[in-house]
Amino acid sequence: MGLVVWAEAPFVNGVRLACSEEQATSEFSANLEEQLRELIRQQYNHPSIGMWSIGNENTMTQGRCGGPDNVTPVLRRLQQVAKAEDPGRVTTLADLSLGGRGEGKIKVSGITTSGD
Repeated sequence: MGLVVWAEAPFVNGVRLACSEEQATSEFSANLEEQLRELIRQQYNHPSIGMWSIGNENTMTQGRCGGPDNVTPVLRRLQQVAKAEDPGRVTTLADLSLGGRGEGKIKVSGITTSGD
């Protein structure tokens, strides 16, 4: 018996970016990057870790309010950090798909399929 763990960075529901015209500040992004690095470095050798998650439902609110895409650049950078720290493990992210509802919904699928 065993468990496969999805270890997730604490970037959930857009945090402070949701429905905002504001772009992520360098401090905000640096903090997220550091938290992801710490997660990976602390848990790297744990046998149950199957994948690193760079975020969870970060576009949910933007899809409803039509805000700008201020999340994708952050997710792309977190993908780069995760792959730099652990190029051999899968990265993933959870996204709330509204089935195409909502004009201009931010699409984040595919971010974790590339190493960049």
